[in-house]
Amino acid sequence: MNKFGINRFFFTIIPPQPVQDFVSDLKKCVHSTLGHGFQDEFSPVHIALFKYSNKTDYSLYDPDWLAAALLPFDIRVKGLGIFKHGVNRTIHLQIEYNSPVPLTTLLNEEPIIPHIIIARNLDSDDFAKAWEKLQSISYNNYFHCNTITVLKKEPHRWNQHLALPATGNQSFDSSPCMSIESII
Repeated sequence: MNKFGINRFFFTIIPPQPVQDFVSDLKKCVHSTLGHGFQDEFSPVHIALFKYSNKTDYSLYDPDWLAAALLPFDIRVKGLGIFKHGVNRTIHLQIEYNSPVPLTTLLNEEPIIPHIIIARNLDSDDFAKAWEKLQSISYNNYFHCNTITVLKKEPHRWNQHLALPATGNQSFDSSPCMSIESII
């Protein structure tokens, strides 16, 4: 919990190993092209869904809420995209999915555009070099999501907090998990 008593959570999906391997290869390509490191180069591969802040996290443990909200769904990874923020750019993989009951609706949160970061916050020169190398790459993959990973903000990092099964059953792993590098 931070100094104001608000818990901050980040809902993510960890894609299957073939997607993780592809993203790792793209990150290596960007590093090789630029000749230096970049933001999020070593962050764990994940699909960002949304952030959630609350004074308590009790709703995350409510079996009725989970049974209604967490049904399995299919995800499509469909090629490269760009986020623009000021003069900088972020290269990412685009994601499509249709969750039967959107968690953002149940938690009254604004969704973010689901994505997998390749290279975050590149200046215009680095972006031009990386994009020239990557823009012709075509990639499509499908997988079935049956777990949502909830990260909780701790000082200087996001730690895995819960693994919520998207199976419609009411049991989930709430035991403490290993640290995950800062991904935000």
